[in-house]
Amino acid sequence: MNFSHPRANCLLFICKQLFCWMSFCALSNAQTVMLSKEEMHQDLDQLNCYLRKWHPAYYAYTSKNEMQEHYSAMKSLCADSMSLREFRNIVRRTVAKVGCGHISVSGRKSAIKGPAIPLIPMRVKIIQDRLFVASCDDSLNIIQSKDEILSIDGRQANEWIELMKDLSLSDGYNQTHKVFSAEKNFAVFMYYLVGQREKFNLVLKNQEGLIYNAVLYAKKSESLNVRKPDQAIPNIIVSGDGVSLEKIENLPNSYLIDLDRFVGKGQKKTYREIFKKLKSDHCENLIIDLRGNGGGNVFYGNNFLSYLTDQPIHFFTFHRRLSLTPFNPKFKAGFLQRITPLLFCLNPIQFPGRHGWYHSFPFLKSINIITMEKFMYLPTGNLFHGELCDQSSEASKTSRGNRRRNRWQ
Repeated sequence: MNFSHPRANCLLFICKQLFCWMSFCALSNAQTVMLSKEEMHQDLDQLNCYLRKWHPAYYAYTSKNEMQEHYSAMKSLCADSMSLREFRNIVRRTVAKVGCGHISVSGRKSAIKGPAIPLIPMRVKIIQDRLFVASCDDSLNIIQSKDEILSIDGRQANEWIELMKDLSLSDGYNQTHKVFSAEKNFAVFMYYLVGQREKFNLVLKNQEGLIYNAVLYAKKSESLNVRKPDQAIPNIIVSGDGVSLEKIENLPNSYLIDLDRFVGKGQKKTYREIFKKLKSDHCENLIIDLRGNGGGNVFYGNNFLSYLTDQPIHFFTFHRRLSLTPFNPKFKAGFLQRITPLLFCLNPIQFPGRHGWYHSFPFLKSINIITMEKFMYLPTGNLFHGELCDQSSEASKTSRGNRRRNRWQ
């Protein structure tokens, strides 16, 4: 049979594509793995036993009784039958209870090589438990940047935020990094929570206060989770990879250091430039913004801390407690990384103070150092717990809000 006619070739091509699509759908449905309640309970028990044996600080932030109660609560969430995606959410919430940013939960290796999954084409900003549109791939151009999201598929925005924070993993009690993780992985977390959707029903409020409804269709995109680079901010004086210095307009001789992470190319050089600038400008008030900081290299953190005190800063504090982690066969590390902790534990010599280093700047003794977490730090070593209610704190909040608005413009 001759299919040289253009219409015949087109019809044959359409039939082939339709057959391939039907075959893929049938194969995807056939490969959907469902887990029974007994299997999920066994997996949670094995996870608890595994982490209790190998994790060096399993009960650092949660007591043993609280951890057992948490596992019991997670078991109660297991239905008679659940998919791997649904059970993975329970596992993520269980692992997040440990309070360790060095452990994570990933899907099957076969899923990484699979086809791209349609996700909600939107980036968001979370400000004081409110959800705002940062950017949106809306074909109808109905949803605009800076509009507030009131609900998605009938669930309030603050409820979505709490669910995504439960899926986020961070160190200790670091809640601001959970918010940052929810912003960065918003599209993926939506898939984790609701599965694959064709469309999403949203209720939004624009900048004029008008409430409207919109339908947003899921799209396949390789760049949904790639954060767009922030636009230049006029008040920034020194900028580097993960750290910047900003002049506060409200207060004289007042500056803000926005420290997103303790890792980045040339970050130590940026530290020197920042504090050199603070010294030359006779800084009187310094605000350090650590919101969203997920940690990083401990030596970078020590290097930054050394500018805030005239006391010696040790390279690190080694806890002389033997951990079985280096002996775990599934622990991904080289021979030297495995054997080094053991050598330190066997070494009876304590590290003397002379191994610390300092950057002593006398002008810093008269500067009020204010951080944006739960305490205010002064160079004298005092810690003040509670809310910060002075004018410097209010200025920092205003400055941070202005930066967020400027990044959207």
